[in-house]
Amino acid sequence: MSEDVEVPTPAEVVQSQLSKLKLSLDAEIPYRLATVFAKISGWGAKREIKRRAKLIKQIEPTLKKMLLPNEEVLYVAKGTQSSTTEALFMGAYWAAVLNQTVFVLTNLRILMLRSKSNGKPTHTFWVLYYNEIDLFQPNWSGAMKLKLKDGKKLTFTGFPKLDRKAMPTIFQDALDNYRKLNFHPTVSQSRENLCSHCFQVVPKARYACRNCGSVFWTPKELALRSLIFPSWGDICMKHY
Repeated sequence: MSEDVEVPTPAEVVQSQLSKLKLSLDAEIPYRLATVFAKISGWGAKREIKRRAKLIKQIEPTLKKMLLPNEEVLYVAKGTQSSTTEALFMGAYWAAVLNQTVFVLTNLRILMLRSKSNGKPTHTFWVLYYNEIDLFQPNWSGAMKLKLKDGKKLTFTGFPKLDRKAMPTIFQDALDNYRKLNFHPTVSQSRENLCSHCFQVVPKARYACRNCGSVFWTPKELALRSLIFPSWGDICMKHY
């Protein structure tokens, strides 16, 4: 009589690979390992696991403070928020350097963390709930376009090939599951600004956090400073 053989779960397989490579993630952050690490076998898998783990370690101290109860991390990737206006005035290269962003897809929302080139978060954060997305459209060039309920259109580029392939499926699954939760938080705009200190929402047209009292620069203040001395506004925003 043959004995039943236990088949490891996808999460256990990923954890085994991480252990073999002497990599670890923060145990206090709930990761859905099977989707966070989309490639764990085949040519280049070890390099990809190391790359993604390195990126995740950069954001973990910040991410741990941002997550809500029962929020699970589904995927992490670094790309660029593409703005036609900034590319026109600054040049595509410098706009891409300035707008590097780490995207964290969770079961409840999308977190966006402005980052340095190595993925280390800087001081600007946003949140986007799935129900605020009217259209998600990946295209042949690797760009991912979002049309939001408040009319804004966002384009994200610069993702590695594996992320461009994996993110649309994970995004669609997250969106489908989110709809089942019937979760419709009140927002002041589709993509909300988060306080740089306590990570609570700072509503549209407000420049002080109601939670911790932090005060932020207004667009007018930044524009006037940049008019006097180019890049002064960026320095105020710590966009070095």
